Amino acid sequence: MCHKEKTDYNRNQYGFFTLDQMVSENHFFHRVEKVIDFGFIYEQSKKILS
Repeated sequence: MCHKEKTDYNRNQYGFFTLDQMVSENHFFHRVEKVIDFGFIYEQSKKILS
């Protein structure tokens, strides 16, 4: 949000958020993540990038 009195007031502020903070705990994707192990993707990408 910008302030009319000080136009550069918020220009140098940063916020960092993780997807876990932005997505509720009972969201569908969290339920999928608990059931499926996606570790195989990292192994496959190592093979491709090597």
